[in-house]
Amino acid sequence: HEAELIRFLQDVNSLFAPALDTKTDLSSFSKKILTLGHVLVATVNDTIIGACCFYTNDLINNKAYISLLGVKSAYSGQHVATDMISMAIEYIKLAKMKTIAIHTNNPIAKHIYEKNGFMVLSSEETDPVRYYLEMSI
Repeated sequence: HEAELIRFLQDVNSLFAPALDTKTDLSSFSKKILTLGHVLVATVNDTIIGACCFYTNDLINNKAYISLLGVKSAYSGQHVATDMISMAIEYIKLAKMKTIAIHTNNPIAKHIYEKNGFMVLSSEETDPVRYYLEMSI
């Protein structure tokens, strides 16, 4: 599954600003999330079209963190991201987390998170603006 996840990350790399591979090595990220976190994927014909990567390992604060939510551009606007967030929230509830956190600088993603119950707690005046959102569950 690691090779498939890396291939997906390469496919959506340029959809992020800045591009994912300017912030992290995609292979290292894949290994880390598959070892320490969780990956939910949406597929079409056994090809990953969307992924939601998150951690549920902050047992002191019972806080989950979504590190990546991405959908191939050909499938944007088809509720793939919203469906993956819903599935992630249910999984995170089962893990007994009380809060879900995420950072984003994508206004479309920010809107999707807010529509799903996340609240903006802070923002960094970068270009583009980076938002920190949380949701209590």
